[in-house]
Amino acid sequence: MANPSDKNALDIALRTDRDNTAWMREVVAQCNWPKQSEVGKEGAMHAWLMAQHADMSPDFQVAAAAAMKEAVLAGEANGGALSRLVDRNRMQQKQPQAYALNPEVTPAKTLRFDIEDPANLDARRKEIGLAPFYCHAVEMSESRKLPIEWPQGVLFIPTECPEAE
Repeated sequence: MANPSDKNALDIALRTDRDNTAWMREVVAQCNWPKQSEVGKEGAMHAWLMAQHADMSPDFQVAAAAAMKEAVLAGEANGGALSRLVDRNRMQQKQPQAYALNPEVTPAKTLRFDIEDPANLDARRKEIGLAPFYCHAVEMSESRKLPIEWPQGVLFIPTECPEAE
């Protein structure tokens, strides 16, 4: 949308999101999550985008994420995309994040992460192919030029981090 205050453009975007959500709901119900080996990387990314933009249907986002996780574990979907879908939905629902992707900036100008089950964060991240939280936290701190408020319950384990892609 070139102009976010354009009501007509907003109505069109919302209608498109509703139509895409209805279509993806049927796809997931009938076929489970679209496999990358069947729809290609681009098709898989488009499926994820439709689920990612289904904010008006948080129940569908949860169901889509569950189906997508099965595909990730089978090597048929992208774990990074899954984590963005899950954490976006959780943030919209005012719940702690599962993969700790999105920090908030505190009044003290630090980055704070609200994390579900912090003790198992790195295990969840590893399961879907994400780098350890330490690496993500360092990258966020460097890119935003703000210090991290280390989350209580997450072990501080400095590690060799993979090159950012």
